[in-house]
Amino acid sequence: MTPGDDGGTGYELIRPGLEQLRTLYDWKAAESRRERFTCRPVKPLGPFDEYAAKLSSWLREPMNLLFALVASGSPEPLGEVKGFDWNERNHSLEFGYYLPPGNRGKGYGRILARLFVERVFGDGEAGVNKLYATTSAENAPSIRTLEGLGFRLDGRNREHYWMDGERYDQCVYSLLASEWLASGDERRGP
Repeated sequence: MTPGDDGGTGYELIRPGLEQLRTLYDWKAAESRRERFTCRPVKPLGPFDEYAAKLSSWLREPMNLLFALVASGSPEPLGEVKGFDWNERNHSLEFGYYLPPGNRGKGYGRILARLFVERVFGDGEAGVNKLYATTSAENAPSIRTLEGLGFRLDGRNREHYWMDGERYDQCVYSLLASEWLASGDERRGP
């Protein structure tokens, strides 16, 4: 099976174990420009044990989610996705995803995001009404991923990202559970 040709069965999201957490950590440690993937302050990574302990604590909070994308039957992560900033009052959840450089441009981002959306909206107990994500206006692959899954541009935060002395707008995208469920197979394919 080739990347991007998932057909709904070739990949899955798993809760990462210690081995997968080490891989996710190594990706972050090797990423020379981590600030390009968030508008939030980027803190030093620290040693793995500290990273794993902080992540474990973070995951104890309600609706903080972390999954790794793997090919079915393989323990090797291809990417990660996090759900965070759960708003209990309006039932919204922010999410973000990351692929290491060697896995970019192969369709994994769309698979990862689609499986996450299916998982969150398919779990009626979670009660999520809206998923939203933010990305730099310069991040065309992420914009294509979100728009391809039916996310709508809610707005732009002007000059929200400051990177390498340049300023970029932040695009805010969202998808409602009702929109996803009404889309049927139209948006759910690979």
